[in-house]
Amino acid sequence: MTAIHIQQAEPDNTETISSILQDAAAWLEEIGIPLWKPGQLNVESIQGEVAAGLYWLAYVDGEPAGCIRYQLEDSIFWPDAILGEAAYLHKFAVRRAHASGGVSTALLDWAKAHARDRGHDFLRLDCETGRPSLNNFYERHGFENQGERDFGTHRVVLYQFDLNAQRDAN
Repeated sequence: MTAIHIQQAEPDNTETISSILQDAAAWLEEIGIPLWKPGQLNVESIQGEVAAGLYWLAYVDGEPAGCIRYQLEDSIFWPDAILGEAAYLHKFAVRRAHASGGVSTALLDWAKAHARDRGHDFLRLDCETGRPSLNNFYERHGFENQGERDFGTHRVVLYQFDLNAQRDAN
């Protein structure tokens, strides 16, 4: 069985995170469903967020395989949220070489546990509409559709995982 380890990224991991994000972006572009805009994933654009401790890296047998941005507020996608009730996920990416190795599930499971252990009620994320396989992935992992938001150039589905329901089930 492959060992997947998740740890908070350090500033010297910025190039690695940028590389993982760019790998995912190139694949999405290749299959015709581009996500991120040029410049959003370069070292300069993410270094402040990495230094602030927002990124986490997943390692497979010691090799960086995926990343996720974990934050405690998101006024853009969830402007009416009560501060502290939820944690939020963004920039979720896995290198193509590890796409079927359980890294995505490990990152989501880690994020659920991390948010629950810190007393949050919900884990939230957004996903552009028109990505049925990604929508299905989140729904298979217990995230519930909370509606859609229009941002002019794109529309997103808002997803929420109820950490209290998970606590009650355990």
